[in-house]
Amino acid sequence: MEVSLSEAASRLGVSVDTIRRRLKSGELAGRQVGRKTMVSLPEAARRPDRRLDDDLLAEVRAERDRLAGVLASLLKQLELAGAERAELRGLLDQALKRAGERRPQA
Repeated sequence: MEVSLSEAASRLGVSVDTIRRRLKSGELAGRQVGRKTMVSLPEAARRPDRRLDDDLLAEVRAERDRLAGVLASLLKQLELAGAERAELRGLLDQALKRAGERRPQA
């Protein structure tokens, strides 16, 4: 199966420059068709490996779930910090009333 430089790069997950280097070194076979370079893809690149796609998807989902847990934890910490801040403001107001002063507005 022959494909263009950009298609070969996409299928192999590398840059077009890498494809050119591999053609020059003989790692990949190709030919000129007019001004266009056509690349003969290795057998493994011709058929997408569904198992690899499934593995990658599973990894992405696991990372998504991990990050959702981190986000939930951070939101809880933020909520607790807000409650603590409100409690401290209340205590400061009480202390200032006892001292006969007014708290400056923030």
